[in-house]
Amino acid sequence: MTYLKTQGDFQISAACYPAGHAEADSLAADLQYLQLKVAVGAERLISQVFFDNQVFYDFTDRAQTAGINVPIVAGVMPILSLHLVEILTTKMGLTLTPTLEQLVSRYGDDPVAFRQVGLEFTQRQIEDLQTHQVAGIHLFTMNDLAATKALCGLN
Repeated sequence: MTYLKTQGDFQISAACYPAGHAEADSLAADLQYLQLKVAVGAERLISQVFFDNQVFYDFTDRAQTAGINVPIVAGVMPILSLHLVEILTTKMGLTLTPTLEQLVSRYGDDPVAFRQVGLEFTQRQIEDLQTHQVAGIHLFTMNDLAATKALCGLN
């Protein structure tokens, strides 16, 4: 990142992991790497996906306590399919909220209904983040225009 700063007027964002990076030895070690990212030029951080907003709020509190004072944008991925939820929980280690566990249990066998209640869950998640005045929201919609439009109120 330091090199990029010498090459032009770039705005540099870096990734952060509210629940800690899967390869980090600890949350404290992960936070030290995050401090390094900011020290070498990251002007904003964009978080990895999370389902539980409290995990994000706790993370931003830890980051601020550690002296990280750049904006932290919340990374949100719409809950669109049971397959996606399974990937995020098994491959990325995300945990489900009790509400999301209920949705999986009740609608997991009905892809159309699951997508609808998943979008509703995601909309409530975004509304809560906005209520808490997060620095921004990055939608990981995986090129799903319909989901993007629905979450942005464009349908």
